[in-house]
Amino acid sequence: MIILAHETPTVWRHTPLRVCVALRQLGKPPQSLLSRLHISENDLLRPGFRLPVTSLSQLLAEASQLVDRKDFALYAGGEVEQLGNTAMRWSVALSPTPARGIQRLADLFHLVTDGVLASFESHGKEHALTMGPLLGSNAHKIHPLHEDIMVSSTLAGVQALLPAGYQHTRVEFLQSKPDDPTPWYEFFGDDIIWAAPQAKIWWNTSVLCTPRLDSNEELALAHEHLAMQQLAAVSSQTWAQRVEWQITET
Repeated sequence: MIILAHETPTVWRHTPLRVCVALRQLGKPPQSLLSRLHISENDLLRPGFRLPVTSLSQLLAEASQLVDRKDFALYAGGEVEQLGNTAMRWSVALSPTPARGIQRLADLFHLVTDGVLASFESHGKEHALTMGPLLGSNAHKIHPLHEDIMVSSTLAGVQALLPAGYQHTRVEFLQSKPDDPTPWYEFFGDDIIWAAPQAKIWWNTSVLCTPRLDSNEELALAHEHLAMQQLAAVSSQTWAQRVEWQITET
């Protein structure tokens, strides 16, 4: 099945909320920044609200300057606890193996950001979660700051599924190597490929097949069904909403 990108790619509200939490943790209240960027706190708290990805990139850029940290998006994605009691979150967390959880994450990734296509595939003794721009989204390439928060939050979420003492093997980024890549190597490890065709996270297959003792597949399926309904709603958002976002940005 071919999925075309929306005219204005969006992210779910939990991503900008992570930015707000991260700013507060670093001693910078987010209200004035949100107001300057015309982002409503009430909207961020409203279930179903989605923020244009261009607004997220601007929010991340200005937040990074505010706290004087070029790795701010990594911090927001990796160090802020996962937000929201969402159906997607529980469908992944209750899966019987890490592999099943990551597959559900890939299937539902459009909920997180509808300008990105995710896939989960086997490559010999390894599996990779791939995240790249959707067909038709060349005009909305993934901004490096968006990529940072997307990959770091995804990795942090999957890490909770793995057996104790295990982690990913390597990471690939769309973006070029930063001038000072130290924070990226500290967070992701030494094996990073820069300027790759797509963003990828790799794991050993044997680790991903380990049964999870705290799983509940029946509940996971119920949450997955609900998340799929939410995904269908995202995919059917009206043209009028898209036009309204574009007018607001200009």
